Amino acid sequence: MIGSLYAGISGLNANATAMTVIGDNIANVNTTAYKSNSSSFANVLSQASGGSVGNVGRGVEFQGTTGSWTDGTLEGTGNGTDLAINGKGFFIVNDSSGSSYYTRAGGFEFDKNGDLVNPNGLTVQGYAVNQTTGVLGALGDISVSAGSSPPSATTETTLTMNLDADATPVTGSAMTLDSANALADVTVTSATAGLAGNATSVAFTDPAAASQALSVSVSGTAITVSLATDAGSNITSTAAQIAAAINADPAASALVSAAPEGAGTGVVDATAQVNLTGGMDADTFSNALTVYDSLGSPVTLTMNFSRTATGWDWTASPSSGTCASTGTIVFDADGNLTLPASNPTLDITTLASGAQDLAIEWHLVDSNGSVTGYATDSATTNQEQDGYSAGSLRDLVVSEEGFVTGIYSNGQRQNLYRIALADFPSYQGLSKAGGNLYTESLASGQPLVGTPGSSKLGTISPSSLEGSNVDLSDEFVKMITTQRAFQANSRVITTSDEILQELINLKR
Repeated sequence: MIGSLYAGISGLNANATAMTVIGDNIANVNTTAYKSNSSSFANVLSQASGGSVGNVGRGVEFQGTTGSWTDGTLEGTGNGTDLAINGKGFFIVNDSSGSSYYTRAGGFEFDKNGDLVNPNGLTVQGYAVNQTTGVLGALGDISVSAGSSPPSATTETTLTMNLDADATPVTGSAMTLDSANALADVTVTSATAGLAGNATSVAFTDPAAASQALSVSVSGTAITVSLATDAGSNITSTAAQIAAAINADPAASALVSAAPEGAGTGVVDATAQVNLTGGMDADTFSNALTVYDSLGSPVTLTMNFSRTATGWDWTASPSSGTCASTGTIVFDADGNLTLPASNPTLDITTLASGAQDLAIEWHLVDSNGSVTGYATDSATTNQEQDGYSAGSLRDLVVSEEGFVTGIYSNGQRQNLYRIALADFPSYQGLSKAGGNLYTESLASGQPLVGTPGSSKLGTISPSSLEGSNVDLSDEFVKMITTQRAFQANSRVITTSDEILQELINLKR
């Protein structure tokens, strides 16, 4: 009967420990990435009772716990440094001595030194990314300083625009000074096309004196031709002579060109001052684009377009430095580009910042119809260029592939690190270290370190945390059965005690 007492006690002890395991699971129902455990029991080594009765057990012992490594539910947090693992693997975190621990609890944050750490201050491990080649470096601490993104000079640009086919080209000013005689008209045409030519005026004056020579004088934009006379004060200047005199005078020929009617043999009449007419400026369109030099300084590049009889002429005007690049754009009857035949280059030199000269390729020809010549208002709908200024670090994000990417004030994104994950041959063999941490052991095998998504490793779910995989309903059922088992074992002890008491009473 003593044996039954000890068997009952072993049952009490084993089930009490099992209840502790259940209580531990329930207590950690909200613990990040907690893995529930279940109890295992084993019968105690039996003893031989002799004869054919067989072996009689001596109770039960608590054999240990078995972890459940199913994934917990992912919970979004909105915090970019909260990370969860979809699938197999552990984050690697190191303490100050370099000892490695492993965890699935990805509640990380950057400390004052720029290190990515867990709540215990252990530093997350990863691979630094070479900014030139993109090659991963050696495994080490993920530490992000408040660095900057270097500038990049503009090397190419694309403009999406339409240049109005109905725009008016430039026209010149002209005026014909009529005379009564045949072949005595003189047509004067402005040397400068456009509206400015209308300001030029011409007059043929009678000197009202005998034997005067033909002369031309210029005052501002006013041209005065003093006509020649004979001894009787009669005008003798012909249209041809006047045209030749105007064209020969440097000041007058800078303003106009003159042509006689036919052979110009007719004598002209005196004519009052008259302005040239008909001059019209060409319709124009301009577009301002910000480009960047090698030092990251912004340069406003204004593209100026002027309508011509056959197309559009363009020039480029930078806010710093000089640009002598010019060209002509021609469209066909359907508004499609026919000229130029190759992409023009916009060369900007002598920049005020002292930066290197810019040579910007304008993707005019190979941009799949980005510049058109339709009969609608000239307008720019999109413009792109590949340069940018220097930028300071503004934010950090983590991708599913584990890249820690810096977002800079200049709009650039750079992969700075790639988070490392570790896998083990046996998760059950891992040693618990508290604080949601595990350490490797002989039973777990050595860690197999890699990057998210490689080999058997899972991917990263950013802005999320893995919840506990404890199933409360399952734990409550276990609690009931464990309680009943404990009660039954206590009943074994009380019953055995009563039997012993009866045996003692027989002696009386």
